[in-house]
Amino acid sequence: MMMMWGRRMALGIAGTMGLASSALAGEWQWGCMGPLGADHIVFQRTELVVIGGKAPPGPLDDYVLRDGLGKLREGTKAPNILATYEAEDVNSGLDAKLTFVAPGSGSTLTLTEQASRTISRRQALIAHCRDEERARVRKTYLVERTGAAPVTTTLTCLEYTLSTRGGRQCR
Repeated sequence: MMMMWGRRMALGIAGTMGLASSALAGEWQWGCMGPLGADHIVFQRTELVVIGGKAPPGPLDDYVLRDGLGKLREGTKAPNILATYEAEDVNSGLDAKLTFVAPGSGSTLTLTEQASRTISRRQALIAHCRDEERARVRKTYLVERTGAAPVTTTLTCLEYTLSTRGGRQCR
């Protein structure tokens, strides 16, 4: 009886540990912004928006790292959002071909990379155990939208990673 209780207790503890939320071991975010003819586009991991007229307020970092594209819909300086698309694959990174789909209508916007040049790369050690990397890249894309002629645009992009390396002691 005692043996069975010990085994159940061990299984219960192991199960509870498996259900406990673990600390985020890493983070990977990316996005781009820039002109699209007379309009602008901004996208990050999950979503792309086409904005009428001038560039959206704030730096690319705000949309990729902090507030996401929801920030574009808030406040009195909210830009004129012409179209919203959802990423077809949120784990694609800044692949050579990215496809976004408009919810409801099914129309698509596809970005096909034509050229890419690294502007800057910054690596840092954070809190003695986390590796942070920010890569800024200028990318030229062929943009194909349902119902529109293909156009070429150059966007400024940011790829951000925060990770850990096994065996390093955190302080």
